[in-house]
Amino acid sequence: MPSPKKFKPTESHRTSLARIADDHLTVSLYGKVIDDISVNAGGVGLRHPEDGGALRAGHIYGYAQNGQCYRFTPPRIYMLPDPNGPADGCGWDPDQFVVWKVSGS
Repeated sequence: MPSPKKFKPTESHRTSLARIADDHLTVSLYGKVIDDISVNAGGVGLRHPEDGGALRAGHIYGYAQNGQCYRFTPPRIYMLPDPNGPADGCGWDPDQFVVWKVSGS
């Protein structure tokens, strides 16, 4: 039996966090910065959303969108720019968590 072809997503299967955020105004991601993982965005085929600088790993526990708060179970790791500041919503302790605000504009 022939082996199945490896699926390759086309451009119509893809999106970006900025496009999603543009559809929903702003998405706030809540988590912690993972200190010992960072990459030069261009070196791994990622695009820094602002200036092409380094991306940092974030251990993301939840997010807010359209005034609603959601938790990831289990938490997820995303490569992100530097956080915007201490957590500012959804009950996240600002002494323990940071926020990344992603918007399409």
